Amino acid sequence: MITTNYPMGLELRVGSSLQRLTAALADLLYQNKDSGKKTLVERMMNWKSEFHAFMSTHRNTLSPQDRGPMILIELWTELSDIIYASLNEPLDEMSYDSSLPRFQRMNELAAPYLNLAEQVSMFSTKPMLLHVLYFCATKCRDWHTRRETLRLVRNSPRREGFWTSSHFVATLEHVFKQESAGLTPDDVVPRTSRIGKMHLSPLDQSKINLWYHRPCTSEEVANGADIYGKWTNVVIST
Repeated sequence: MITTNYPMGLELRVGSSLQRLTAALADLLYQNKDSGKKTLVERMMNWKSEFHAFMSTHRNTLSPQDRGPMILIELWTELSDIIYASLNEPLDEMSYDSSLPRFQRMNELAAPYLNLAEQVSMFSTKPMLLHVLYFCATKCRDWHTRRETLRLVRNSPRREGFWTSSHFVATLEHVFKQESAGLTPDDVVPRTSRIGKMHLSPLDQSKINLWYHRPCTSEEVANGADIYGKWTNVVIST
């Protein structure tokens, strides 16, 4: 999950404190022989402990060059926590509601990242910030939090591989419209309104073919709909 890289020369700037962080990350991703029979949870907790200790020491002294990649690492760490927590209730979109504080924290992290001048128009060939925010906005159903995420994506002209901010903005706007139909900001999005699976495919630079899956209501099932839900296909213009 944690796919960003350290800034070049970071160890020279922060000294030996990076070694423990590097060892914890290697153990998390590759399970070092020295880690014995540590579970994934134990290795994740060790990584988070070392990362938070590192950031507590260096957060206020990191240069803009170093701060951006470290924020990305923290975002991917939060994302990993959300995904891992959701595995306790697989295929239940309601399970993401308990991760609201993490979604809010991800918005808090993304905002200063986007304020770093050298990050704003960055192109990447791999998933980075846009994909993290896209996941956040699709899985967080809190009215205000997910719309703040959408605002961050909309105000951040970026490209990651083929996908651009405009692609994700158009997709998120459609998802919000479908899931929030008939609801107020204080309402909880019901399970039958939540889009679980989605597949995006580009038609051209300005159009996306979107397939998405939702559960059927009891009334729909009573009228002969598939008990496993339904797929819908739409073409979205960016």
